[in-house]
Amino acid sequence: MRAALLVSTLAALVAAATVALGAAHRAPAHEHSHAAPAETFANRLDRIAQAISGRRDVSVRCGATGASTILGRVLFYGDRPGREALLAPQVCGTLERLWARGGPSLTCTRLGGGACGEDVVGLAWATSALAHESFHLRGVRDEASAECYGLQSTAFVARALGAPAAYAQRLATYTFWNVRPPVDYGYFSPECRDGGKLDLRPQTSRWP
Repeated sequence: MRAALLVSTLAALVAAATVALGAAHRAPAHEHSHAAPAETFANRLDRIAQAISGRRDVSVRCGATGASTILGRVLFYGDRPGREALLAPQVCGTLERLWARGGPSLTCTRLGGGACGEDVVGLAWATSALAHESFHLRGVRDEASAECYGLQSTAFVARALGAPAAYAQRLATYTFWNVRPPVDYGYFSPECRDGGKLDLRPQTSRWP
């Protein structure tokens, strides 16, 4: 029941949010000085989390997570998620660089492109981390489910931060196949596949 509702509502939310977030990325330089100010990076993080979670009352904060290996966290109170996602400073720094200057070359992700550098790997971790924590805000407590849904939403996060569609999809594909937590940490489900129970778009062959 919950999975079916999640799939149908997320599809509608993401479709609408992609248009809205893309239109508000930055104000053109030629606009008059009295025009509304460009959206801040912090506000954009909030809006991405709100779009994925389906909640208007949530926000994202950047700060220490308690350990360098913890990229983000959301507190749960019983079965109810809190209203804030905490992202590690290195995650926020990487996302802000994508927002402000664009992302690194993804040539390395092509066949024969060689090993990707820390900039690409870091971007893969950062975009998927924001998506992962946003699904926790939605109420998905199981780590394997949140990870799978987040990996399928990495392209959405990248696009919402200004990346072109083709770039965002290539990053998402690279992230799914190359940058994932260890299987034995509880972040993996065999249903995280095209047509599996955790497929957010079961009516299509698009994956991730």
